[in-house]
Parts: sequence; structure tokens; C-alpha cells
Amino acid sequence: MTSVASEPHVGWPVPDERSRLLYERATTVMPGGVNGASRSDAPFPLSFVRSDGATIEDADGNTYVDFHCGFGSVLLGHNDPRVRDAVLE
Repeated sequence: MTSVASEPHVGWPVPDERSRLLYERATTVMPGGVNGASRSDAPFPLSFVRSDGATIEDADGNTYVDFHCGFGSVLLGHNDPRVRDAVLE
């Protein structure tokens, strides 16, 4: 496996330094640095740290509309207060 650090940095069209560093760290503890092949993106996956409704934020502070959604968030959006409150209860 080739490390991102050994390749020329192509990057994403947004600031991505923190996501790149988190990915490099993840490759030291799990094969490919992700927990599933569908989560791997070139040149490296972005690391998401926050979500609310239809938006997600990566480790570099970039905000996106989540058109993909996950299995749970497709129904209620990310961080729905009803679900969050029930979990905390």
C-alpha cells in the first residue's frame, strides 16, 4: 500500500490538510485507513466531524449538503433532536 504522504499532493478543491492527516493516522491502525471500500475516495477520504439536518462539516471546516445520506440520516436528517434526546435519556 502506498502512503498518501509519498505521493504528490493532489488534494480536494477545498482546504483538506486536517482530513489528510487524519487519514494518514488511520492507515496505521486499519487497512486502507477506512472501515469499508465504499468509504475510500481519491486522493483520500475527507473526515467528517459534525452534522445537522442535511449538512455535514469536515475536519477542515468545510460544510457540505449531504446528498448521499446514511441509512439512518436519510429518514430524519443528521442529529435529529428527537433521536438525540431519546438516546441521551
